[in-house]
Order: sequence, then C-alpha cells, then structure tokens
Amino acid sequence: SFIQRKILEILNLTPRQITYSKWRISLGRRHDTEQFENVLDEELRRMEPQWIDYDDDALRIKFDIAEHIFDQLLQETLTD
Repeated sequence: SFIQRKILEILNLTPRQITYSKWRISLGRRHDTEQFENVLDEELRRMEPQWIDYDDDALRIKFDIAEHIFDQLLQETLTD
C-alpha cells in the first residue's frame, strides 16, 4: 500500500540496489591481491630486524658526542 511504502521510505527501510565502487576488486583479481599481500608481508618480516636494530645509530651518536666533547676541551685548553 501507499502508506506502508511511505513509512518504509521515511524510516529508510526501503530495499535499495547495492552499488559497488569501481575500485572494488573483482573476484578474479582477489587472488593476485592476496598473493601480493603475502609477498609484501614476507618482505616486511625479512626487513624488520634492520629497522629495529639501533646499534649502528647508537654507536655513531656516541662517537659524535665524544668528538664534540673533545672539540670543546681543545677550545677551552687553547683559550685558557
């Protein structure tokens, strides 16, 4: 009936056609996407230890600080 249709429309309960985005991945490409994600995941796991290894950075910073302190000591020695 007309009233029932209007009530459903007002309550936003009318059935609507679902429209999919043009960017949605088709079922045929989903396998390729999953394969790409697996390769990416493996690469990230392989590279992660290099990202979280701060030993080289810490050593470089220690040498920079030591060099700066040495330069300051030389400056103080030469000016006194």
